[in-house]
Amino acid sequence: MKRVWAGLLSAVTIVFCSLANAEVKSSIQTTLKNLFTINDVMTTVEYSDDMEAYAVTLQIDIPYQDVEKNKDQWAKLKQNAEEMLISARDFLSFSNEQIPDIYLMLDFAGEKEEGATFEYEILSTEDGIEIVFDCLSGKDLEKDSDEEGGIAAFENLAYEVLIKKTLTLNPILQEIEGDVSYSWYSSNEDVATVSKGKVKGISEGTCKITCEVTAQNGKIYTAVCDVDVLIPLSSIKSDKTSITLPARGAREYTPILSFSPENATRKSVTWESSDDGVAYVNEDGNIVGGYFAGNCTITGTANDGSGKKVKIKVKVPACYIDMDKIEVTEEEGLDVPMVFANGYRIENGRTAPIVPDVYTKSKNFSVSTGYYFSNAGSGWDNVSIIPIKAGNGDLIIETNPFMSRTTKTVTIKSSAIRSKKTYPPMDIDQFCSAPDQHIGEKVSIKGSALNIQDNGLTLACDTDKTKHYFFIDSDGFNLKNEDVYTFYGIVDSFSTYETETGLKYVCPVLTKVTVDK
Repeated sequence: MKRVWAGLLSAVTIVFCSLANAEVKSSIQTTLKNLFTINDVMTTVEYSDDMEAYAVTLQIDIPYQDVEKNKDQWAKLKQNAEEMLISARDFLSFSNEQIPDIYLMLDFAGEKEEGATFEYEILSTEDGIEIVFDCLSGKDLEKDSDEEGGIAAFENLAYEVLIKKTLTLNPILQEIEGDVSYSWYSSNEDVATVSKGKVKGISEGTCKITCEVTAQNGKIYTAVCDVDVLIPLSSIKSDKTSITLPARGAREYTPILSFSPENATRKSVTWESSDDGVAYVNEDGNIVGGYFAGNCTITGTANDGSGKKVKIKVKVPACYIDMDKIEVTEEEGLDVPMVFANGYRIENGRTAPIVPDVYTKSKNFSVSTGYYFSNAGSGWDNVSIIPIKAGNGDLIIETNPFMSRTTKTVTIKSSAIRSKKTYPPMDIDQFCSAPDQHIGEKVSIKGSALNIQDNGLTLACDTDKTKHYFFIDSDGFNLKNEDVYTFYGIVDSFSTYETETGLKYVCPVLTKVTVDK
């Protein structure tokens, strides 16, 4: 920003970045004039070509002696400047995040021996308003004029350094000829000190680092930057150091991190995976299994420049079973959710396909898969366990070509098996005396199938000497007449059986029948 030195006139410049609203021009002029109560205020507004930013300049007549001698006037000026900045922000309804580059510069010029003057700067920061006050001699002002040409500047406007660490700054010189000398200054040595371009962090905060470059001809050029001093992290820990995840994004894990010390300035990390094909960190910060089985390491590196890291080892198996204990308690069996990876991750980033095979050698249950696994995309595959007898057995999953084998113990509970315990013997006389009370009951009965069909049902007779009759839904069974079976089923209804001689019997009808010979 070009400084204005015109007799007793001073300059105040306020810049609002990323603002595209021309209608506020006159309003902000009026607001600033009303807030800044010093007399003889002249305001101008300058807009950029694309209307993305504008500058409001106030020229104020303040005699130097008033600033130097009248402390009340100085306090009032300081108060008005702060109020102007805050109220202008409130007037426009902008937050610190929306306009991070607001600043106010007051240059006081006045008559005094050797032309000494003051420079006063108010900066908007996250913690409030920062005030910087410097005294410059007339010689300094003369050498600071833009008419001399040449520039000294740092590559960036702001830098960061940790407490007890150093940062080396080197100003870039353009159109400055001959040998030069450097003088370094810190606006707050309680925050950071500087010597020969080396900035050392002292305490948390922000300060300005200034480098004055004196050319061979005596001209002085100034480079200025902000330096944020951060409290560094000493350690980062995760709630888990190793995890197992299914492939294909079927499940995510959110690391819970703890940072030390508690008052560290920046408590965050940037994640990186040693193999994105096995596992990676998504945009929400969650660890997700990739498409391939294998092992990798997820590393989080501190964002404060301290170099502290946290590591989490991730295993993605060829087959992931989402049950710690497999117990079948229902007759219908149980679907076991599992995820198969699309392939193995082998050396040099190469992969090999997975061919799954799921089976059992147990006589207590059977396995139904159909081998239709959804290896493309994300999702679970289900393997059905069909109970046969109560007891334990092994569910075996093999994934070729490396014959990787996973074995899970399956327990078939007695409640999943049809037995006289779960299907009590049926007393037909009792059931027929109050049929409505027994609809839906699980029953068993020992008897023989008769070669008589009625509406798709097979007539059977129990082994009792009184010859009680009942109907069974025998679809799918190959029953031999006169052979004795134990029938298990559910009482669905009651029907009447009439013999050739005209005798009539009320018979329970059993559905969902299984047979044990």
